[in-house]
Amino acid sequence: MDKGALTYEMLRPNARIGDTIACDRKGLMSWGIKLFTLSKYNHTAVIYVSDDHDSVWVAEMLQGKGLLWTPASDWVRDKLNRGIGLRYCFRPTGTNDEESMTEFMIKSRASHLKYGWGSLFKILSS
Repeated sequence: MDKGALTYEMLRPNARIGDTIACDRKGLMSWGIKLFTLSKYNHTAVIYVSDDHDSVWVAEMLQGKGLLWTPASDWVRDKLNRGIGLRYCFRPTGTNDEESMTEFMIKSRASHLKYGWGSLFKILSS
């Protein structure tokens, strides 16, 4: 799938837990993140698919908000409406333990993780 061409209709039949979506935002801070990480993208989100495959969610960490879960249809539409390029990335080969990934994502959702620039300074200073 090409950058910016991802739609929910394209994502839905291919979605697997643990797959990611890479985002290409515009702006000075986004440019700085790309420069610092040597990447074409400045944000990623993770796909979660319910056990019955009835619903697809996107989980992402946002500064000041922590871990957010959004229905994939709403998430993709919002990003495209804001002009953010999206690229679907299948989970790495060898990560087929969906039970462990599901458990981790559910625990992460319940933990109310917080994220912000302070997290970066803690990592860099350790």
